[in-house]
Amino acid sequence: MLEFRVHQLYLASLERFFLPLPKMSQRQEERLSAHLEARGFAVRTTKSNRVAQKGRQRISVNAKLGLASSTDDMLDALAPAVPEILASAGAGVRQRDVSSRYFSLRASRGSTTLRVFPRMESSRIWSGLRQEGLCGLTPDEAVALRRVLAVVPSGAPVRCLTSNAREGSRRVQFGRRTYYSSVLPVKEFLSSLTTIESRRPGSGAYLPREALLDLPGRVEAELGTDDVGEWCA
Repeated sequence: MLEFRVHQLYLASLERFFLPLPKMSQRQEERLSAHLEARGFAVRTTKSNRVAQKGRQRISVNAKLGLASSTDDMLDALAPAVPEILASAGAGVRQRDVSSRYFSLRASRGSTTLRVFPRMESSRIWSGLRQEGLCGLTPDEAVALRRVLAVVPSGAPVRCLTSNAREGSRRVQFGRRTYYSSVLPVKEFLSSLTTIESRRPGSGAYLPREALLDLPGRVEAELGTDDVGEWCA
């Protein structure tokens, strides 16, 4: 099982800190709110987030996705809450619901489209990460990718972004950093997959911006709570 580890990233291009959190149940969301209120934050709930305000500091938390963001450092406010969140997992996410928190598979005309639901490796954050030479793919998200792609032939092509040129690659510029839109065999993509815990985050392979992968054939895969451990209650 994967143990949760705290990783906070600062993206200068977005002027924001991002902190991956466990994907939380309703009970854990309430525990997080109680933790913040005990530290003097006023917490309110919006359609998708819990917003905590204390003086000039404002923290936005998408508990189901498992991501907090703020213009200020959040470690003092949120890091002490992680043990409380993990301890209150209890009756969390049902086994059959885990996969849907990480990916969806849609088969069509002899192929399958894999849509990944990463905390940071998509949308505007994706571009910010590339500009800074950082990666936001968390360990549980890497496990989900490996679980799905394990049933795909190892030589099947996957379109992704790489830090080094491959045959047929197209150069892509993000700020002062150069990457390449490449097609790699599944086996090579997984072996070079970069995560938030990689020692050299500026090298390797990354999900494309849309977090979509086209896979050959009909693909079926399931993810369970034992696979992602503390990262998903």
